[in-house]
Order: sequence, then C-alpha cells, then structure tokens
Amino acid sequence: LLGRISRDAATGKRFSEDPGGSGYSRFLNIATAIGLLFLGVAAVKYGDTLMPGRLAASIPQGAALIFSLLVSLASLGIAAYQTIAVRLAGALTLSQPFIAQLMLLKRTCFALGMILISPPLLLFALCPQGTGGVWFCIIAVELAAAAVLYLKETLNLFLSKKVSILHWFLYLCTVEVFPVSLLWLLAVR
Repeated sequence: LLGRISRDAATGKRFSEDPGGSGYSRFLNIATAIGLLFLGVAAVKYGDTLMPGRLAASIPQGAALIFSLLVSLASLGIAAYQTIAVRLAGALTLSQPFIAQLMLLKRTCFALGMILISPPLLLFALCPQGTGGVWFCIIAVELAAAAVLYLKETLNLFLSKKVSILHWFLYLCTVEVFPVSLLWLLAVR
C-alpha cells in the first residue's frame, strides 16, 4: 500500500488504475467496509472513556452496538457526500482521469490507515474502562501519520497535474473538513 501511495521513484508516475485487475479493487472495498465498522468501534470506546463509570454501567449492552452502527452509517454518509462532491466537480471541470486518481489515492490511504490502526484499536477496545491510554496514544500517532501522508500525497497529485494550491485547499475544506466538522458540531450539541 505504501508503494501504491507514494510516487514510483524511477518513472515519477502514479498508479492511475488498478494494475492487477479487480483483485486490488476488491481489497480496497473490503478494507473500506471494515474501516467504516471500526470507526463505529472507535467512537463507542472513545465515548466510553469520556463517560463517568456509573453512567456507563446504566447503559444497556445493546446500546453500544446500535451506537456503533449509527456512527458507521454516519461515516458512510460522509463518504457518499465526499464521493458525490468530487465526482460532480470532476464532471463540471471535465477532469475525470484526475478525479479517478484522487479517489484511488483516497481509498488506498484509508485502507492503509485501517490496516495500521486496527490492531491497537482492537486492543484499546478490549481494555477496561479508564485504562488503555498507551493504545490511545499509539492510535493518535498513527492517525496523525496517516493524515500527514494523505495531505502530502494529495498535494503532490494536485501539483503534478498543475492544479493550484488554492484549489487543493478548497478541496480539503469543502470535501474533507466540512462534512466531518458539521457532523462533529451536531454530535456536540
């Protein structure tokens, strides 16, 4: 996955399509589905660490599963919005090959992040309430590294296609940050 994300040093080209047929695409689809489910697990466990002990004990066990699935569905809704927004922008600007590269890069980065974060996330989810700070720190470091890698590679993609940094910044604000911040604002209220 790291080889597919970063540039090929010899040719300077990016992977623009699935080189091995549908096997790689199938892997990305499975990794995305598992990653969306793990986002729900992460939200439930993080919410568990923020709740007082007596309040957490009063919540039935089934509520955690329902909340986890709701978070996964909300994440799926965010991904659908992002895909529609990017595809619409690609259709309006007649730049479908660029959009295909951007979507493949995004899916590959998400799969890489999911593979890196899954083991510590599962160990963190199995920790009793109030423990597991080390696993949480490891998850935070891995998330930050994946985010930096994604930002670096999208910037390189935009610059290699001679698209201005302003458009990259607008892409990040409209497609990546806006739906997540809107959902966070609704959750905090």
